[in-house]
Amino acid sequence: MFDGFKLYSQKMVFIGFLKDVFQASVEHEVNKLSQMEIEFVPGEIAVSPGMFLEWNGQYYLVQTVTDFKDAKGNYTRIGAEIAATELGGDILPSFELHSRTAEEAITEMLGGNRFSWTAGNVEVGGTASIEKREYVSRLELLMSVPEIWGGILIWDTKNKKVNLLNSSGKDNGVRLSYTKNLREIERTIDRREFGTRLYALGRDNLTTAGVNGTGLDYIEADTADIYGIHDYAWKTDIAGENQLYEAALVKLELIKQPKCSYTVKAVDLSALNGYEDYSLVLGDIVYVTDDDLGIEVKSSVVKVTEYPLTPEEKELVIDSVPLNYRQVEPRLAKLMQMVEESKDVWDRARLIDADTLAEYGMRDYSETVEFTFSNSYYQQPVIFAALQKVNAEANDPTSAFMLQTEAIAGLDQYNNLIYTGARVKVIGGPALLPGYKINVLAFCTDPVGE
Repeated sequence: MFDGFKLYSQKMVFIGFLKDVFQASVEHEVNKLSQMEIEFVPGEIAVSPGMFLEWNGQYYLVQTVTDFKDAKGNYTRIGAEIAATELGGDILPSFELHSRTAEEAITEMLGGNRFSWTAGNVEVGGTASIEKREYVSRLELLMSVPEIWGGILIWDTKNKKVNLLNSSGKDNGVRLSYTKNLREIERTIDRREFGTRLYALGRDNLTTAGVNGTGLDYIEADTADIYGIHDYAWKTDIAGENQLYEAALVKLELIKQPKCSYTVKAVDLSALNGYEDYSLVLGDIVYVTDDDLGIEVKSSVVKVTEYPLTPEEKELVIDSVPLNYRQVEPRLAKLMQMVEESKDVWDRARLIDADTLAEYGMRDYSETVEFTFSNSYYQQPVIFAALQKVNAEANDPTSAFMLQTEAIAGLDQYNNLIYTGARVKVIGGPALLPGYKINVLAFCTDPVGE
């Protein structure tokens, strides 16, 4: 039997090796907590929830212990999760972020935690916000980071570091085939999130008809000839036609073909001499080929099940959504994040006269603040910014500083210059100024689509 699991007390004091293990599996999945299940014949050492197991350089927290007596005899089954799950027991009464980088977000989420976890290597860039949440665990906040900023969470339980990487694997040219290292293959095709004709709807049933070049209230994918017409309605709270069209194009890329995944049982050649480069780990790029099923796909490993008792065997789930779509998903998430941040700030554009509209709003103070207009405009807007004290008990600024405004520009579908928002930069001011917000008022003319 296998005796390779080290057992520790709740205070991480080494107890001994877990003996007489006859079945074990460890399941890893992208941006989910790794799960471990062990069955063993109970001996002198009693295992209880809250203890830790060490295997392959990682700690796992024992969550469940179940004793059995059946045809297999007397045995115990342990269910454990990667040790970061302990952060689920550390609750924050209130948490919110405004325009923070992923590294700043992870640092704040872990600030003062009782388990001594800290931010590690954070490769993902960009800024985003989190609306106020009450009585939320640090683990729940951390698990939301990839959805908001993108990237892949990697837990270093030895050093108690939370890493956020752009990619967790590499391309070693590993090819899975029946002639080499593939034992079984299962293909699943899922049409539940699929469409070739997208009806993108914004606020008050806004459509893309005015800006998509066809005048129709839908856009069609380049896969319509292959799969036929399959309608898909997507409802959002986007108030501007151009923003809606930009988001719709990204959404269409994600749904234009059925999702297809492969579950394969393979021999891990990296365990054999001379095949060390043939690694099969989470996030790796792999090639799957099978002439009988007509399969030739390049994609990434999104789930791995390892069997410690037979390390040469692994079960992989390979998602065949094209790799460039993986880059599309965070882009759409960031677009929708901008919409979410704007919807409670902007009260539509107010009509000043026959030719001029006023866009206005308020955001928390930051050294750089961006506002998204409810529409786009061909004429450069006139923008005003001001500092507003919203907390009467807030301290006054210790020195004078300047607010610099500029229009955020882009291109429409015909490559015409348009203005989609306003940016305010603080010159010579503090990095933080609690109790203050920045107001913007922009006078805009010549809206797109009119």
